[in-house]
Amino acid sequence: MRLRNSSTELQRWMSVCDFPAEIQDQIRQAVRDHQSAELLYLLQGQRCQLMDQLHAAQRKVDALDYGLRLAEQKKL
Repeated sequence: MRLRNSSTELQRWMSVCDFPAEIQDQIRQAVRDHQSAELLYLLQGQRCQLMDQLHAAQRKVDALDYGLRLAEQKKL
């Protein structure tokens, strides 16, 4: 994997994704060692975790929307 200004760019997008420090270290190591399979594994794992968080947040928003509708209809 080649990134422009690799260490700076790598650090920037890992920060935006809010990866845990341990995962960031593992990603840096995989990039340094040119371990594409390991890098993909780590990134896919982080993506799955973010998607789980997104779905959990969506369930909360859906429940809140339901409560809002009930309140608007004066059914609460």
